[in-house]
Amino acid sequence: MTPLPLVYSVTQSGRVVDMLNPRPETVSLADIAVHLARINRFGGACPAYSVAEHSCLVAAALAGHADPLAPLCGLLHDAHEAYLGDTIRPVRHLRARIAGTDLDKALTPRFGAVIHKALGLPWPVPEHLRTAIREADARALATEWRDLMPKTAPPGLPGAPEPYEGTVVPLGEQCARALFLRTAMDTAARAGLGPLTRDAEQAFLALVPHHARETADA
Repeated sequence: MTPLPLVYSVTQSGRVVDMLNPRPETVSLADIAVHLARINRFGGACPAYSVAEHSCLVAAALAGHADPLAPLCGLLHDAHEAYLGDTIRPVRHLRARIAGTDLDKALTPRFGAVIHKALGLPWPVPEHLRTAIREADARALATEWRDLMPKTAPPGLPGAPEPYEGTVVPLGEQCARALFLRTAMDTAARAGLGPLTRDAEQAFLALVPHHARETADA
């Protein structure tokens, strides 16, 4: 039996991830989709709106970008949270004040690099894409805050940009997972990386009934 890593995590598919030395071969879009679809935004303060659905909103906002990699990189901008969890900003700031350093900033690039390498994507993300993703992410956050947070919450976040015009509607775990997988397939195909999302396609086909796929494609 192969010895377990010193610090490890187990994904929903049973993959063992070495948290100190994550490897591309343990990365699975199917795992990422499930994990992100089960993680609530805002630490659970809003209805069941997941990181997976947020990621799809960012990808959709980048659909018109000149660089074909933009939507896929936007979709994956929080993919590391499938392995590290979603630490809300107030907790990140609290940890930084107490510990004297932002541990999330140290951990995020490690997993981001492995995920991108597994999918054949550039790392670090090129600056022009990072800028576009940062802007789309900020507008998505402003939109989600407006539509999902309790009415007693402050009306907006300091320095937040204008939210998008559309209304955010929580989809629930299974639909958010299916949307993430389908978005991964579509954005990877646009970027010329279709074969690298084969596990996403297999997971999507297993998740969504045939008649529902025909309806979605119509």
